[in-house]
Amino acid sequence: TVEKLQGYLPGKKQAMFTPKTTDDNVSKREIDESKGKIKAQLQKKIDSGDISIDDVLAAPEVEE
Repeated sequence: TVEKLQGYLPGKKQAMFTPKTTDDNVSKREIDESKGKIKAQLQKKIDSGDISIDDVLAAPEVEE
């Protein structure tokens, strides 16, 4: 079981597997509001010329 395997892990790794509680849940409304805020901030930066839409949509470069 997960609990048995978790017992073999170091403390920091064990903390990664703590079960979620009802306090950890985020409502769809909160998610939608946050998405709207992010979109508004990005739109301001695009309109002001700080960044371009290509910068936003570009895939991150991965060093090998």
